[in-house]
Amino acid sequence: MAPLVLSCRQEKWQSYGIVAKGKEKEVSEMELRNLTEKLVWQRLDEVLKEQEAEYCACEQCRLDIAALSLNQLPPRYVVTQRGETFSKADILEIQRYVDVVAAVTKAVNMVKRKPHHSKL
Repeated sequence: MAPLVLSCRQEKWQSYGIVAKGKEKEVSEMELRNLTEKLVWQRLDEVLKEQEAEYCACEQCRLDIAALSLNQLPPRYVVTQRGETFSKADILEIQRYVDVVAAVTKAVNMVKRKPHHSKL
């Protein structure tokens, strides 16, 4: 029988004792995601579209806005697709939506006042 070859990712998980032998394939299908980040990017596009003439939409400003927003919000990490589906329902709550829009709006205003580049 040929020796089992593990990816670096699988070796890392196995070194933490998370993966049992014979379950290596499952690790490669798993992915760690912050659902708050996904929600911030969605809301960022909406907020920027509403304020179209008032902001810079360059990549640097968009990344700054996302970083500032995410630093104000609690992360929501999931590992499996099943967990992501479950958590998506949780983050669609009204208060969570309002918190994300408020954080993104605040970040847009901060970056608009002090962008990391000269004003265009």
